[in-house]
Amino acid sequence: MEIEKIVFIESNTTGTGELFIQKALEKNYQVLFLAADPYKYSFLNKYLISPIILDTSNKDYILKALENEKNIVGVFSSSEYFIEIAARIADTFSLPCNSAQAIHNCRNKDILAGILTKFDIPIPFTFLIKNQNDLISIQEKINFPVIVKPAAGSGSIGVKLCKNVNELLKHSNQLLNLRENERGNAIETKILVQQYIEGQEYSVEVLKTDKNFEILGITQKYLGEEPFFVETGHDFPAELKEDIALKIKEIVLRSLNAVNFNFGAAHIELRVHNNTPYIIEINPRLAGGMIPELIKKSNGIDLIDILLDLYCGKKFDLSFKSKRYSSIRFLIPDKAGVIAKIDGFSTLENLDNYYLAKKIGDICSQFGDFRDRIGYLISSGDTIYESRLKVNNNLEKIKIHIEDMDEKIAISQSTGRIGKTIHSDAQAIVLKKKNKYNFLKELENIATIDEAHILMLFEKKIISKKITDKILRQIKLFRQSKFSEFMNKDALRGSYLLYENIMIEKLGMKIGGVIHTGRSRNDMNATLFKLNAREYFESLYSACWRLRNCILLQSHSYDFLKMPIYSQFQPAFEGSYAFYLLAIEESLTKEQNKLKACFDNLMECPLGAGAGCGTSFPIDTSITAKYLGFKTSFVNSLDAVANRDLALSLLSVLSIMGTILSRIAQDFQLWTTQEFCFFDLPDELCGGSSMMPQKKNPFLLEKIKGKSIIPSGILMSSLAITHKTPFSNSVEVGTESLVDFERGFIEIIESMQLLELIIKNAKPNDENMLRSSQNGLTISLAIAEKLVKLGLPFRESHFKVGETIQKALDSKQNPLEAISKLLPENCRIDDFDFGGGSSQFSVNKQRLNAVQRHREDGFWLQEKINFWQQSLEIKNKQIDNILKEDLE
Repeated sequence: MEIEKIVFIESNTTGTGELFIQKALEKNYQVLFLAADPYKYSFLNKYLISPIILDTSNKDYILKALENEKNIVGVFSSSEYFIEIAARIADTFSLPCNSAQAIHNCRNKDILAGILTKFDIPIPFTFLIKNQNDLISIQEKINFPVIVKPAAGSGSIGVKLCKNVNELLKHSNQLLNLRENERGNAIETKILVQQYIEGQEYSVEVLKTDKNFEILGITQKYLGEEPFFVETGHDFPAELKEDIALKIKEIVLRSLNAVNFNFGAAHIELRVHNNTPYIIEINPRLAGGMIPELIKKSNGIDLIDILLDLYCGKKFDLSFKSKRYSSIRFLIPDKAGVIAKIDGFSTLENLDNYYLAKKIGDICSQFGDFRDRIGYLISSGDTIYESRLKVNNNLEKIKIHIEDMDEKIAISQSTGRIGKTIHSDAQAIVLKKKNKYNFLKELENIATIDEAHILMLFEKKIISKKITDKILRQIKLFRQSKFSEFMNKDALRGSYLLYENIMIEKLGMKIGGVIHTGRSRNDMNATLFKLNAREYFESLYSACWRLRNCILLQSHSYDFLKMPIYSQFQPAFEGSYAFYLLAIEESLTKEQNKLKACFDNLMECPLGAGAGCGTSFPIDTSITAKYLGFKTSFVNSLDAVANRDLALSLLSVLSIMGTILSRIAQDFQLWTTQEFCFFDLPDELCGGSSMMPQKKNPFLLEKIKGKSIIPSGILMSSLAITHKTPFSNSVEVGTESLVDFERGFIEIIESMQLLELIIKNAKPNDENMLRSSQNGLTISLAIAEKLVKLGLPFRESHFKVGETIQKALDSKQNPLEAISKLLPENCRIDDFDFGGGSSQFSVNKQRLNAVQRHREDGFWLQEKINFWQQSLEIKNKQIDNILKEDLE
């Protein structure tokens, strides 16, 4: 069965933007993400999504990009700015969508006001302003205060209360002078001046299916201080008198019908004044501000999940699963500046969730809109009063201390020559504290193996239901306590025997002593190794994929940037930065393919091999393999416990990857020297000198070169330890050869992350590149080949060009002019279009193939991650069923 695909045309840059992607992947869709500037979406890297880069405002470009994609089942955007074009594309593919005209009517608030007025729906009195003359003409017609806002904005950006003519003129002129919105998209010059409606503000969350409108609830909104309208919190569902609630619902449905809204989510904002609801806005999209999360906690309805099903033509359940109340309060600093201190988080209690997007040292803004928020607290309760009390009490505990962005702070991050402190992502690698071995993670893996093994013993009727139940319950208790009883005890004979001893202490020998039936520490250690290797594999694969993604994006950004390509440190031929980037991406891809070649070994489960001789118990190793996320079980028990060739294979791949990374780092270190000056690096990726004030050191490149050689040393050590060791279980192979195995992955992953920062932030100096190309006579080969096409044998042509260069140098003439004169006047040299050449035509072809391959590599790992998650869910569901049966 062919995998179904869903197209996202841009999205929100945070929040629901990421949640929709996450949910789509959980549903096993292939995500095709279209973006004009993919750097806006940091979560794409997280989920291994290779974007399709194009002008997302152009319908023809989008259709061209999708023309060869099969099995597209949905087209969607979570961004208010792109839902209209998403609807037009979906309609072209005959896929579920709202009316593009209805979206247009809602998005353009001047059109919306006209439609609602026509249908006698209460709205604020509205004036459309396109220029200064319009402003002058309305001054006698309005009563202050008024609201001034963009005609097609979002997130309360640009919305302001104006109390007099001066405030009106000042803010209106600011908006009229804007030529693009906060996302950098071009905007039409028009704003609205509206009557200010006093009263409590609400929003209504609605879903239109093929059948009818479903009102999911009414949200009570809390706003910050005037003159802005920053939403500081929400309660859901709002506590309203029945007659007011009915009026609100009635006017909302009338409004949606008036604009011919016929599909999807709508978020309607309104105010109630003198018991009359006034429509403020109709947003043809899902609510923001974490309202979907409040609905999920209150009604049990997952709107992210349901909307994806709706837009992909799937069935879904809209019935309420619960009836509770939930509240959110946003964390908003009282002024702009730098976060100096954050207090109160350690004392939070009775909250469902909290989130903080900023940390000490980060800069906070004061725009007067949603961008001022830096986090939130969420609570729920059986009554709205309980929910409010919880969240408000906790909000009072949070204190965010802000310091002004003054010279003192600037100096603290400066060395004089270097104006900024090291990049935060680089700090996490270079300045990190070294952690000891993660004992807790090992215990978690032992518990996971135990669960799979116990389930298998039960299913094969080797142990009873009673014993199974007690052991599974005890493992659950271990997890709930985060293995606290293990933390202060010495594992003198290894972690597993400590684990088994505590299990026996809790359950007694007759029950606790059963867990090791049909297995050995040997096969357990081999299984633990593979579970750890799986985690390292995923992290390394993801890091390599993200580095390749950065390289491909930069090759697109600097598509026409010419630079010389070097041979033996000498300028050799004409090329481009994109050509160089595609070369290193190709090299990394080959190593990533070698990593994939290790996957079959990684997915073979050794549990059940015992000490290397199997067991007399009638176990089924395919069951434990299934529950632990392996594809197959072992064939030979001795090989299963004696073999660690997977570690050697992975270390070999790491070593070659490290060699490639070091070569790339060497290139950039040369190219950032004063002698080359091909690239400039920002201050936050450089270091200074404690003695020499002029220096700006690209020291992260040296870090990469130093770190990337370490896996080679680990490989040599592991080979030496394993060499001539008997082919059986042994401490040398199973333990000592793996001592630094994890470190090899860490060093390469961190090297990739640092190199990604370098490539992403390196700014080319095109004049220096061109000068070096000309001075290096990189056109020589092209001239020699052209002379061949004009009739000379290649060796004669080669000699003639070289001889001409030498004569020009000897006579102090310009060698570039001299070799150019070897060709007839107006004779054009040919591009290197063939043999994987450096021409623009060839580069475009190479990149097209690279992008497609890169996308497929992302899908490949996502498929594996989904398989591992599903295996875990199957195991946990089986455990829940057993424990549930016992309770019944």
